[in-house]
Amino acid sequence: MSPSKIIEDIKIMFDKVGSSINIPLLNGGWLEAELMENGIKVGNQVNKNLLPWSAFVEVVNLLAGGRGDDAPENGTSNNQSSSGLYITDIHGVAAYVVFGARLKHSVYKQVAPIIAVLIWAKICRFQSGFLILNQTNHI
Repeated sequence: MSPSKIIEDIKIMFDKVGSSINIPLLNGGWLEAELMENGIKVGNQVNKNLLPWSAFVEVVNLLAGGRGDDAPENGTSNNQSSSGLYITDIHGVAAYVVFGARLKHSVYKQVAPIIAVLIWAKICRFQSGFLILNQTNHI
């Protein structure tokens, strides 16, 4: 899996529509997103404003490994606490990579913006309650 390909695909989508846009969320809301050199700045994300490229790369790598069925049913599980951090699911990867959570600590699941960007960039799709990696050059 090429991290540069994942980042390139997201940047291409921004190039088509502009560097500051609204991306639809799975719950029907919108994510204010702005392309930055080191990631995507989001306007309505709790606590953190920048989603680094590593977050998108790690989630895609997790999906490519066949463990992408842990997406929340509606993709909006923000602020739901967990009893611990597992870096073998999307929530754990996001907490560990993006939010700096440590292993064995409680985390807040804030993956909706990452999922929204990956779907919008056509890297993934949400189907029957699952986040699925599209069969493109990402695998």
